Amino acid sequence: MSDFTIEPEQQHMPGEEAEMKEKKKYKVEFRQIYLSKPMVTEADGMTSTLFPKEGRLRNLTYSAPLYIDMAKSIITTTFTGEKDPVTGKDIETEQIVTEEYPKVFFGKVPIMLRSQYCSLHDHTDKELTELGECPYDEGGYFIINGSEKVLIAQEKMEKVRADEYSNHNNNTQQHTHTHIYIQKTTIQWNGTTNVLYTRNDNTRAPMMFMNTNLSHTNL
Repeated sequence: MSDFTIEPEQQHMPGEEAEMKEKKKYKVEFRQIYLSKPMVTEADGMTSTLFPKEGRLRNLTYSAPLYIDMAKSIITTTFTGEKDPVTGKDIETEQIVTEEYPKVFFGKVPIMLRSQYCSLHDHTDKELTELGECPYDEGGYFIINGSEKVLIAQEKMEKVRADEYSNHNNNTQQHTHTHIYIQKTTIQWNGTTNVLYTRNDNTRAPMMFMNTNLSHTNL
């Protein structure tokens, strides 16, 4: 799935060079992910399937345990102090020790009602009624600490963005590119140079083109 590597830095003392005989790197891999149906763990350690009705009555979070297969690798690079006669580089030996940790408990994930991982998935109307659920409930919400929660999408205006290109340098023939973000904008048309100008903090910047968002904003 994904991984990350940690490489500790050598601890140096002022005025002295650190002699490195070996260097270690630690690599952590996240592999297979396992997500089951919502479960509840009782005080005596017993686990059972959790249904939405029980979550509402007992003020529980309707969630499922998440497990991940993980692996930890220790990569040790040893410097022998000898040089390769062909390349002239220092000869290094590398040793990799890997430990695997299957199905590590990673946490609990709230489950949306009537989703694929919901305990009510693929139940008939009769079975839903016997479980104390309304057959006409479309789901699409979560149960957090016994309360029904729903995600609400909110639209947010994006800042007006314009792309600014600087002029060519005839001597070095370099072309630089930067981005500027403009909130209060006034556009002026200079007929002699055939370019657009925009004002940002009382400064003008030549514009080669404007982002599509700019065309949807009242200036």
